[in-house]
Amino acid sequence: MLAARNLGKPQIALEIGEAMLADETETDEIIETCANAAFAMGRLEASTFYWKRLFWMRGGDEAAATTVLGILAERDLPEARAWRDSVLDKIPSHSAALIHLWNDLVTHGDRASLLARVASFAVLDTDTVIALAATASDTMPLVAARLLEARAAIDDGAGETASRLCRLAIVTGERCRSLAAHHAEASDAVRAVEPLQAATVVHADARLLAPLHKLVARTLRLEARAALAAGNNDRVVAICTECMATGFDFTEMRSFLGRALIELDRAVDAMAHLSAAADKAVDPAAAWFHVARLAVKAGLFADAIEAGTKALSAGGPNVDHAAKLLDSIASRSLRDVRRMTAEGRFEDAWRLSMAMITMMPEKASGFRERNAILRSLRALICQSEGDTRLQHARRLLALDPNEPTALRTAAVETMRNHDFAESLGLWRRLYDTGDGDDRINVNIGKCRLLLERIERRSEIPATAEAAGLFKSKAELIH
Repeated sequence: MLAARNLGKPQIALEIGEAMLADETETDEIIETCANAAFAMGRLEASTFYWKRLFWMRGGDEAAATTVLGILAERDLPEARAWRDSVLDKIPSHSAALIHLWNDLVTHGDRASLLARVASFAVLDTDTVIALAATASDTMPLVAARLLEARAAIDDGAGETASRLCRLAIVTGERCRSLAAHHAEASDAVRAVEPLQAATVVHADARLLAPLHKLVARTLRLEARAALAAGNNDRVVAICTECMATGFDFTEMRSFLGRALIELDRAVDAMAHLSAAADKAVDPAAAWFHVARLAVKAGLFADAIEAGTKALSAGGPNVDHAAKLLDSIASRSLRDVRRMTAEGRFEDAWRLSMAMITMMPEKASGFRERNAILRSLRALICQSEGDTRLQHARRLLALDPNEPTALRTAAVETMRNHDFAESLGLWRRLYDTGDGDDRINVNIGKCRLLLERIERRSEIPATAEAAGLFKSKAELIH
């Protein structure tokens, strides 16, 4: 096999290698030879298979991962993305996979994902980081600035690379400041937001940016207020959403956004913003009372109770009004929680029942409805099978993490699905509740034994499956 490879005869090398693999003689060298030979013959699918196998066999071979990604990126983008994600799960700092992910996110304009993962990209070498920042600098300058900032923090101001980053940051900051000023002067404050935020990240002179920041904030506030008054609620949402996405803030922004969402019949989304605005209000009692009234109008009684309770706590002249409002929605809340339970909206019903308990701890209605929700979910668990049964158990555990019926059901079903790590945790939680029997200890022992068996077979189950050593999870166990 090696002689054929060295003589430049890939077909013969591949035939010999595959014959050896068929005889269950499997080594790194054989698989790598098969991978290279298949590639030389243009058999890319076979080559990819062997490179993947080599990657998992070696516990995460970087060269194999890069080769597979290079082949797939030219042929099958969805599969390339799946492979890239698998590689990053195994090797979070893999350069080729990170570059592929960056370019993919930049192409799709996914600013939120890029900002969330900027620290992951910053581990790449300085030249690569500078090149990546350049690809985003025109369309997403804040992303580019954050990446340069993160890389500079790693270099910690020492050496030539740190000096290069510092010089680039100065140039980038000045360019972004100039761009933001241009948009602001052109009465396009929304487009000024991102370059201004980018300049704030990398620009050394905050005093130079302060007047521009005030100008943009004032312009946005006036524009949002005018749009709200004119009934142009979509415009208000667009302005405020862009500001929130880039971390820019201006007075009354959350209030404007919440009021616009209310008008757009998006009351559920509006409540979070109105609550945030009430937290910062000069008169919190009045602000919370206003939120409570809007929540009642929208039929969001859990939000109304929470806001009304905060209005009561804040004191002031609205105390009596807040108390009357809470009294007026007590019976409506009871009807609403029963309706949501009947409709299977258990999470919403649970939140409302807990709000009722907070509002009226001396009354039994909130506790009674909470118990009714638990009974309904237990009934669904008993009536269902398989994955549906597990789904209902998970819903119940999300509401009551120590509910014995749900814990036992989830433990059994995850064990049947061969998710032994999760099952072990569930059995232990059930044991800790004290609501069990000797079979719990037996099942804990089974899970431990099966996990140890899997560990002996392979580093992780996914590794073995990806390498083609087993057909299914079941073969890892039996």
